[in-house]
Amino acid sequence: GLKPSLSVPAYVEHILESSGLFNLNDDSRWELRRFIVTHGRVERRRAGDTVFREGEKADRFYIVVKGQVLITASGKVLNCLSSGDYFGEIALIQNDCKRTATVACLSSTFLFSITRDRFQRHFLQDSASMARMEIRIAGVHCSLRAIINVQGGLDYLRDFLADATLGVGDAKVRRLRRARAGPKSTFPSPHYSSAQIASFQDAM
Repeated sequence: GLKPSLSVPAYVEHILESSGLFNLNDDSRWELRRFIVTHGRVERRRAGDTVFREGEKADRFYIVVKGQVLITASGKVLNCLSSGDYFGEIALIQNDCKRTATVACLSSTFLFSITRDRFQRHFLQDSASMARMEIRIAGVHCSLRAIINVQGGLDYLRDFLADATLGVGDAKVRRLRRARAGPKSTFPSPHYSSAQIASFQDAM
């Protein structure tokens, strides 16, 4: 069974905190993380299941709680993500975006996810925080509206990009920084060689 050293909600919140992506400021970051955990869901996928396909409408953000997923685009392997990694964050802030890659499970996998509509409910009365969130996720690809809605928006964008270690703004699905600080989950995190990944791709 699923027996992590942390409960799934606590583990997800730890990933969100460690990533830094959702840490808007000291006053609201805890509230935002709790909102995401409360309004998201955990789903189990079998090995070989496709989470989403390249070109499909994007409306959900994912965290890998347990297991491993393969990222491909245009028939090429981009990456392999495992426990503590997340993907699809651009769907949280862009209403009409499409998936730029296909994600498939390499093993029995538990995913935590939250939809864009639920995520944006948190910001209904705070457009400035939503704008800061867009800048943090989209980077140089954020909208002009986001920059205008943040006081000193251009400075905020420049400072965030200067400090970011997440590769913000990359149009492709990326492997983001792992959650390293604090207590660790006992979820297994297998790693495959490039040859094994290629064989998985051929099988799917």
